[in-house]
Amino acid sequence: MSHLEIRAGAIHPETKVEREICRRLRRGGASERWRTLRSRLQPEGAGTVLLTCAPVVLPADAPVGSLCLFDTADRTVSADAARRLADLAALISEWPGLRSGAATDRAVAAGGGADEVIAAARATGKVAFGKTPSGLRTRPVAKVVQPEPLRSTPSHVGGPARATETMIPQGDVCDRVRGSSDVRDLCPLEARERQIDHMAQHDGLTGLMNRDRFHACLTERLDRLERDGVPFAMLYLDLDRLSVINETLGHRAGDAVLVGVADRLRAALREEDIVGRIGGDEFAILQIGAASQPASSAALAQRLIEALTGPTLVLGKPVEIELSIGVVVVPTDGRDSQVLMKRAALALSRAKADGRNTRRFYEPAMDAAAEARRNLEIDLRGALSRGEFEVYYQPLVDARTGRPTGAEALVRWRHQCKGLVSPAHFIALAEETGLIVPLGEWVLRRACRDAADWPVDMRIAVNISAVQFRQARFVEVVMHALAETGLAPERLELEITETVLMKSLPQVVEALHLLRRLGVRISLDDFGTGYSSLSYLRTFPFDKLKIDQSFVQDLADPATVSIMRAITALGHGLGMTITAEGVETEEQRAAVRDLGCTNLQGYLFGRPLAKTDFEREHLSGRA
Repeated sequence: MSHLEIRAGAIHPETKVEREICRRLRRGGASERWRTLRSRLQPEGAGTVLLTCAPVVLPADAPVGSLCLFDTADRTVSADAARRLADLAALISEWPGLRSGAATDRAVAAGGGADEVIAAARATGKVAFGKTPSGLRTRPVAKVVQPEPLRSTPSHVGGPARATETMIPQGDVCDRVRGSSDVRDLCPLEARERQIDHMAQHDGLTGLMNRDRFHACLTERLDRLERDGVPFAMLYLDLDRLSVINETLGHRAGDAVLVGVADRLRAALREEDIVGRIGGDEFAILQIGAASQPASSAALAQRLIEALTGPTLVLGKPVEIELSIGVVVVPTDGRDSQVLMKRAALALSRAKADGRNTRRFYEPAMDAAAEARRNLEIDLRGALSRGEFEVYYQPLVDARTGRPTGAEALVRWRHQCKGLVSPAHFIALAEETGLIVPLGEWVLRRACRDAADWPVDMRIAVNISAVQFRQARFVEVVMHALAETGLAPERLELEITETVLMKSLPQVVEALHLLRRLGVRISLDDFGTGYSSLSYLRTFPFDKLKIDQSFVQDLADPATVSIMRAITALGHGLGMTITAEGVETEEQRAAVRDLGCTNLQGYLFGRPLAKTDFEREHLSGRA
């Protein structure tokens, strides 16, 4: 006959205290406590042999007792039984009652009461527990602890956990522990395990399925597709402006947006549809059993865009939410979960590239485009070390005299096989991959070095991306470039777009002010094309505004002329110079000059040229 005991105060079976307890128990002892305990656990007079022990350890590695297996005869305990005992000890350590009494139990042990019994179990599957043997009360094992075999096993996806009985080898711990038909209702540990299981499968912020759980559901639907042949659609969603909200209003605001989006998604979907948060600002939906595809998923995507996007209040402040959606239809676009996720992501990327607040279905041509992009990225990563980049210069001229006042530095990639690659094909890729950081540093140093040889009244303008500005050492990079090349700070002009300010407003403004105190000039590029260009003029006192070339190309429209006149008046009122980009004809030159632009740039005055050609074309004869 076997039985096990749980004792407080015995730190480990190998300690002096534990050995003394076991010695006293083996010989029966004189204590009334032990005689009472033995009479409750086994027939009177039977000898007791300690077979093996497992420590009961609370969080922070605080040992409070041991789980001991005894028998009336000495025998070898199997490795499987020892493992089960260790599992049971681990579960006992989670018992709330044991946790709350841990400090008291350790104090008892320190005061000489280390042999006090917390609980004991018989082979009948009953547990006796209490602070003293005389106070022991018995309850079924399943109501106190839940061994590993009793832990919940889902009978179906999302279904309740149930167990009817658990087998433990006879003679090891106890013969058989019988559980209820619904173990969840019997034990606080079971509720905690359910909570842990839920947390493992759901997003802690929104309560939606997490990525792993969503993938499991997708796999299940694909398996079911093989049986019933019913098509379904997967929609991959991305919130395009969440990073802006996080960086301008704080992560509390970003979290509030995510929670609100999750609520709106639930409200917009049918009960049979499945939605999960894949990570960050990405969500995914399985549209199940729709009447027809792709029409049903197209209609759902449009409803979601209308329900989720546009201006909204977050923590009392207005924000703009944008949404892009990529859609795949199953089985048309594939039958493998990984392939479908990849193709949905490709469709999502196309939606973002096509203007956002839109949805795009996967097309086979996207795979070819993605492969070409991957190859381009591989080439791009080695281009800098191979010396394939060049800096070209386009003149900036005085609107009244036409005399060059400076130049804009423009990077060009001379691919080893493809020849010159347009910046439109690689700048965005460099920003996405982070390669813009080393590339941008190289362009800055080269431009400063070249301009240092020009006349002192010639400035050099260098475009800086939002990714570069997010680098903590960006100001240091600029200072080193000036120091290494000897270029005076007031001859360097950094051109930024409003995207730079949108991405990380507080850090950027601080860096801009520091650079300006050093003497570096700051220009706001592509002015008038963004959502809130005017608001940024209040944030930072720019030295120059560059009016986007789209305005210059549309001077035939009286409204455009009025807008440009307002921009120039505003700029001059704030002490800024105004540059008009994209001037290609004499008529445009005269018009923008009359509207108040002080500097001009465009093909009328020269195309971008390599350093030597630029100097010969525009600087010959100038000191």
